[in-house]
Amino acid sequence: MGKEGPSVAQVLAQAGTSPALRILFPDTAVTQAGSSISKEAGAPAPTLAIAASALGGKPPATKYIAISVDLDAPFVSFAVLAPALHGIDADLVAASAPDADGFVALDAASPDAAWNPMPWVGPGPPSISGPHRYVFLLFAQPDGLDAAKVKSLLGIKGTGLWPRVRWDEEAAEKKLGVGELLAGTFFTTKG
Repeated sequence: MGKEGPSVAQVLAQAGTSPALRILFPDTAVTQAGSSISKEAGAPAPTLAIAASALGGKPPATKYIAISVDLDAPFVSFAVLAPALHGIDADLVAASAPDADGFVALDAASPDAAWNPMPWVGPGPPSISGPHRYVFLLFAQPDGLDAAKVKSLLGIKGTGLWPRVRWDEEAAEKKLGVGELLAGTFFTTKG
């Protein structure tokens, strides 16, 4: 396994619970931490929803940043490339009133905004690997931080494989100045 900082450890401790963050794919939703989904179900870029209670009375204009990582690349027993960054979405806003379960959808602040500093790459553990854990972390986005500044602060120069491997999540959080984890969850995918 790769390095797991405090935010990731906090999310992993939620296994089997219904966390304050939901991951929504077109054909499935991750509503319980540690749920298993197929590679195919996780391929499209997901959207996120947060429990209204977790917003803590933040103003409607508050922006959020979501980071997702694979903790087990390329193999659970030999995770030399882990953690691997799977996506960063910045400039997310609470886009709706809470649904019947009390969750609020998070959408890009502007449809024209370059809100996606690192596009989603779906799960793809090798067929001989054990299940990989895909962790999603949500933070309030500091004022003045936008997608372009995220790329600059993190030194992201492309969206291919190499900027994603051996991701240091704890260092990224410090560089971005995101502060305390607002919500998180994870799912697993078999090879």
